[in-house]
Amino acid sequence: MANLNLVPRKRRSNKPVRCWAPTVRFTIDERQQIDELRANESYSNYIRQAALKRRAPTQIPAVNQQSYTELSRLSANLNQLTKAVNTALKSGQPIPIDVQLLAELCALIDQMRSDLIDLGAQKPEL
Repeated sequence: MANLNLVPRKRRSNKPVRCWAPTVRFTIDERQQIDELRANESYSNYIRQAALKRRAPTQIPAVNQQSYTELSRLSANLNQLTKAVNTALKSGQPIPIDVQLLAELCALIDQMRSDLIDLGAQKPEL
């Protein structure tokens, strides 16, 4: 039986001290699987979360990161147009519409839709 005489050292914070460090062995294939699944998480955090059945972080696909960036740009442009329209309405002026900016927004939306449809049509690798 293992010696469970574990005495945590004093700490300044109220967080519990991790004082047990078990040894775990994996095959090369298992390690490669863990490397793929753990994203940028440390080995110890990933294995701790998996062992305690917590939701482990997943790696964000590049297409999602690109889509997020594009959506941020679209959002900023739409906010600018909305502000201009609201300002014009409040002051009783004609609504200014930047046709070129609106055309760019439509093109970006169409491109994102196309990218997402193409992504959905790709077969996942097993």
